Amino acid sequence: MYAPYTIFTFLVSKEFREIVWNSFYKRHMESSDIQSPFNNPEKILLLEWLIDHNYIIAEYRNDADSDNESYLISTLGHAFIQNYRQSRWFRIRAFIHYSKWLYWILFASTLGSLMATWITHIFF
Repeated sequence: MYAPYTIFTFLVSKEFREIVWNSFYKRHMESSDIQSPFNNPEKILLLEWLIDHNYIIAEYRNDADSDNESYLISTLGHAFIQNYRQSRWFRIRAFIHYSKWLYWILFASTLGSLMATWITHIFF
């Protein structure tokens, strides 16, 4: 789960906009002579998360001559960018939704830690 502001800044960043609609060699991470569009592991993970959650469409072509990929911004990605820019209420709701996820993750982690401590205290 990524913060709404992180998603917005990535989708409108210059380095991402430069590769949208451009095709490049798919195995760019395995080759040292071909420069990767994203050389930061955090941005690669964010890119994969955005593809998985349908903000970005990844198109892979595996031909005999080429092994390429290209990225397109999906309708969801366009709507997110436009609403994030125009509506303060959308930004607030997106942050509240993100905060709820963080709250429940933190709550479950705390509860699990307390239970583990309690069980350990009982048996040892």
